[in-house]
Amino acid sequence: MGVPGAGPGERDTVCHQGCAMSSLSMALSGWGIQIDGQETNPGSLNRWLAANDGYACVGGDCNNLVLDAGLQLSRGHVQLIGEWGGSCCGGTAAKPSPDTIRSGLSSSSDGHLVFIAHVRNGTHFVLVTGAGVGDNFAVNDPGFSATTYAYADMSDIIVYTVFPPTLALLSKEMYPVFNQGDYRWASDLIDTETVGAVGCLMSSISAALNGHGIAINVGGVLDANPGTLNAWLKTHDGYSENDLIESAVPALSPGHIAWNESWSMHHAADLSLPAVRALLDTGTHAVIANVLKGRHFVLVVGTSATRDSTTLYVSDSGFLRNSYDLVTDVVGWRIFNMTNAASRGETEYRAPRAVLGGVYRAAGPLPST
Repeated sequence: MGVPGAGPGERDTVCHQGCAMSSLSMALSGWGIQIDGQETNPGSLNRWLAANDGYACVGGDCNNLVLDAGLQLSRGHVQLIGEWGGSCCGGTAAKPSPDTIRSGLSSSSDGHLVFIAHVRNGTHFVLVTGAGVGDNFAVNDPGFSATTYAYADMSDIIVYTVFPPTLALLSKEMYPVFNQGDYRWASDLIDTETVGAVGCLMSSISAALNGHGIAINVGGVLDANPGTLNAWLKTHDGYSENDLIESAVPALSPGHIAWNESWSMHHAADLSLPAVRALLDTGTHAVIANVLKGRHFVLVVGTSATRDSTTLYVSDSGFLRNSYDLVTDVVGWRIFNMTNAASRGETEYRAPRAVLGGVYRAAGPLPST
C-alpha cells in the first residue's frame, strides 16, 4: 500500500498498516459503494487509492490514508465530516460523545453516518457498527478478534456521512461537508458570536465555494472552508453585526459568483423539487435552503431519486444529518450563481486533502481564481 514510487522503507503492507483503509472499505461495501462495478474490499480499495492519490507521505511514512478520497471514488456519495478528538484533532472536547455515536448509528438516524475509531492507544482503527452495553460499542475489527471496544479506548474518531446511492440523486458538483462546530474554527468570532454558534449560512457558502473550486486567500494561504471565509468576510464588510451580507460574497471572485436580490433571496419555500433539481443540474448554482423554521441554513447537494419523494440531500454544517424534506422543513432559499474556474479555461483550485491526524497540503503553490 502507499504512494506509488515512494522510496524504500516508506511503503508498507495492507496487513501491517491497512487498518484504517480496511475499516473504510467495510463501510463502503456496507453502503453498496462499488469500485468500477466490483465489490469493495481492502484489496480493491487499496489498488484504487494507490492509483488515485489516495495515500500521502507524511514524515517519511507514505501509507497515510487521504480521508476524503472516498468522495471521488463514490462520486460524492461518501463525504468526510471530520476526524475529531485525541492529540491530533482537537482533544477530548472535540471527540463525538457516546450519545452522538449511538444516535448516529440508530436505525432512525437521517445522517447515514459512519464512525471509524482510533483504538489501542492510537495504534489501530476499527469500524464502529453499533451500540453495546454501557459505553462499549460493537465493531468490525480488521486486525484483531475483538468485537467491542470501550468509548474510553477511542482516542479520536473519523466521521463520514453517506448519501445512499439507491436513494440520492446528487448535484454535478461534489460538495464537501463542513461542520461549523469543527475544532479548527468553531471558536472563531464573527462579531460577538462564534462560527460554532451562528455560522451555518457562512459555512454552507464556504462548502459551495469549495465545491466550485473557488479559493480564498487569507494570509497567503489558499483554502475554502468556514475558517477562511469567515476571516475574509470580516475584512470585506461581509457582516452586519453577526448577520452575513449575501451581496458581499461575489467580491471574493466576481467572475465566478453572482448575487441578485430579486432572484437570489427567497423568503418562502417557493421552489418545487423539479426546480431545485434543474438548478443543481446546471452546475452553475449554489442552492442553500433555510430550514428548522428559519433558524438554520444547509447547502442542498441532491434530491431524492424516488419519484414521489420530496427529500433534499444536504451538506449540513450544524447537525449530523444529511436530509430534510422540502415540503415540511424548508421555509426559504438563498441562491447564488456560481461557476467553476475550469469552466472558463482557468486552473481550478484544489482543496488541501485531509489525512489521518490533520490536513495535508500538497507541495507547491495553489492557483487562485
